[in-house]
Amino acid sequence: MNIIDFRSDTLTKPTEEMRKLMYEAEVGDDVYGEDPTVRRLEEKAALRQAGVLAAPGLYALEVMSQRLHEDHARARRLAERLHEVPGLYVDIDTIETNIVLCDIAETGLNAVEFQQRIAEAGIKASPFGEGIIRFVTHRHITDEDIEEAGERILSLLHGQLAK
Repeated sequence: MNIIDFRSDTLTKPTEEMRKLMYEAEVGDDVYGEDPTVRRLEEKAALRQAGVLAAPGLYALEVMSQRLHEDHARARRLAERLHEVPGLYVDIDTIETNIVLCDIAETGLNAVEFQQRIAEAGIKASPFGEGIIRFVTHRHITDEDIEEAGERILSLLHGQLAK
């Protein structure tokens, strides 16, 4: 089963350098006043920030902005598919970007429980409050993923979740 990841495509895992910096961070002044480690890192980052942000920023403007309409169309289709599933509600008229907020209150599950159930079916999404799940379409989500996610969620709600 392939994993369909509707979370943001910018999840960050600590690199070795990040782990080293966390290990070497000074301790004891994190509650009162400024943290010297954070301050030192902010100063260091300020020197490199423009260069670090320029490349992905240019790429986003030149390449990714040309395909935003694809993500938006897929988000609308996902909203339609989810809205067709009994127990789920999506206000389709509010879908203007690549983010879909789905009300799952009628399933009887909270957002974390629902997220865990769909994760078992290979769908990754994020809880967004007590009864809302947040789906984000991005360049790694295809039309086929949208249809497959709709089928998997429908199947879950008619099977496992109804129990």
